[in-house]
Amino acid sequence: MAWFKDAEQFKASCGHELNGAWYPRVTHILSIKAKPALDIFFKEMESYAAAEKVKNKSAEEGTLVHETIQKLAVGEPVEVPKEIEPAAAAFKEFQAKNQIFFHPEYVERPVWSNLHRYSGTVDALATIGGKFGVLDIKTSTGIYSEYWYQIAAYQNAYLEEFPEKKIDGGVIVRIGKDASLDI
Repeated sequence: MAWFKDAEQFKASCGHELNGAWYPRVTHILSIKAKPALDIFFKEMESYAAAEKVKNKSAEEGTLVHETIQKLAVGEPVEVPKEIEPAAAAFKEFQAKNQIFFHPEYVERPVWSNLHRYSGTVDALATIGGKFGVLDIKTSTGIYSEYWYQIAAYQNAYLEEFPEKKIDGGVIVRIGKDASLDI
């Protein structure tokens, strides 16, 4: 559990200021959902400190994979760190095989719902095999139900902003640094 020194730090960490109002991030809203797999992981570790160390290292690796994949997706030059080369290669193969076109203006794009008062940052809006939708990149050990809530919230926010547009669906791409890839 994170502790915040004041309300401003909480607001900056857990949401976005939009048009003079604060909107919580979708990922923060979903963080209250029980995560049984994480509970099992913590129980199997020798101590809480050991579990936190592994969890933080995994988060750093996940951020590195995420940032690298996003640059590769839109054709930006990126030096792929050796430790994630298998993940990057698996993603590039997946992108080509599934005819995924990333719309650069919708990569890491803030979205929000004025109606439901939440915000977030969509990993990408992409055309996948001719269909337009939200693509979310995960580096966890599995694909969990709250990810679908996140995608649904992003789709809703996008359609609220662009009611004349159509979204055909969403895809979660789980990429392991060992080159495992699930959708």
